[in-house]
Amino acid sequence: MRGIVVAATGDLSLTEKSANKIGRMDASGAMVSEYQIPPGASGARCIVAASDGRLFFAQYAADLIGEIVPQ
Repeated sequence: MRGIVVAATGDLSLTEKSANKIGRMDASGAMVSEYQIPPGASGARCIVAASDGRLFFAQYAADLIGEIVPQ
């Protein structure tokens, strides 16, 4: 894990750098969902949450900014 943020829902969203995923945990610490991110081994690091629920994160190894709209 490299980055963590409190999302608009109150859940925690986090980068799973080695797994190439974005994870979401509820307030009890249980993993609620995970989102696979392309491209492979993108090195997700920093993450921020927008007020509308979208998540933006740096894909360090791929030189990209990623976006996820949690369901």
